[in-house]
Amino acid sequence: RGPRGTGLMYVRGDFLPKLDPCMLDQEGALVKSETEIELRRDARCFEQYEYNFAGKVGLTKAIEYASGMGLRDIEARITHLSSRLRQALGSLHGVNVTDVGRKLCGIVTFEVDGLASKEVQLKLRERGIDVSVSAAAGGGPRVWFDRRGLTAVVRASPHYFNTVEEVDVLAAAVAEISHHATRLS
Repeated sequence: RGPRGTGLMYVRGDFLPKLDPCMLDQEGALVKSETEIELRRDARCFEQYEYNFAGKVGLTKAIEYASGMGLRDIEARITHLSSRLRQALGSLHGVNVTDVGRKLCGIVTFEVDGLASKEVQLKLRERGIDVSVSAAAGGGPRVWFDRRGLTAVVRASPHYFNTVEEVDVLAAAVAEISHHATRLS
């Protein structure tokens, strides 16, 4: 993944005229008068005059790095690590893996009975493990949360540079946290 605020867009040439940019500046359109502009007819109509140069360099490096690793190898590695984590967490008493779908991505979401997701995140951080929390109230996918009766979930994102041992350490830490929470309730 590249830096936030960067990205690539590929559009078939015959489809391009059907699209309208959501923002325009002097890069994407020619200002003909105070009330008239002429939209560029090429893909540059989606570009902005001012942009994050460092982010663009970062995106380039991220693409080079991923291309060197091989996208299929990256996908296979992330699938392996996230499946291992889901299986380990799913076997724990008091832990609910909340992922749904036919083909799951590399993000593993879960909750621990008796603890707020933020509390789980803090307990993992104390052990040197970084996870995030997605919450319905914090801009998360509201419908996904509401339909499942969830308010927040812990989010782990194993990536291709993570080791199997790191995934196992995370699962063991969640097991310990869950066991302690269950004893207290």
